[in-house]
Amino acid sequence: MRSYKLVIICITFFALFSCTSEKNFIYLQNKNNNITPPTLNDSAGFDYILKPGDVLYIKVVPLDQNSAFSVNTESNNVNNYTSDLSVYVNSYNVDDSGYVRMPVIGKVQIKGLTISKSQEIIQKTVDAFLKNSLVVVKLMNFNITVLGEVIRPGIY
Repeated sequence: MRSYKLVIICITFFALFSCTSEKNFIYLQNKNNNITPPTLNDSAGFDYILKPGDVLYIKVVPLDQNSAFSVNTESNNVNNYTSDLSVYVNSYNVDDSGYVRMPVIGKVQIKGLTISKSQEIIQKTVDAFLKNSLVVVKLMNFNITVLGEVIRPGIY
């Protein structure tokens, strides 16, 4: 009878204290309580604001392929294979001041802009050097969220 009570007390103890509170999970924390997660129909919730440290793939596509020889980094390669790695290697970093440095064109301020707005700004800058061209800007950041029983959970 005594061991039966001890087992009940142990089970009750483990049931009450084995759960982790939501405050220990980074993923479950809502820093601003008034923000609701975007829905699939809410396209305004998916505009990413560029910040220092972001990696952008920027390609200038002209009508005349010879005129963009010195503008695109990847056009200087003899064997121009397209893969995920080559796109990442031929990308540009946003520096600490919020600028992207491109060959021939120079520095372009894009900190605090969305991807579509930065594409417009870079297009205007490229148009001063190259007529009838198209600028393609894609975000190449790789963020990984680590959850669970690990030493350092978070977004990396």
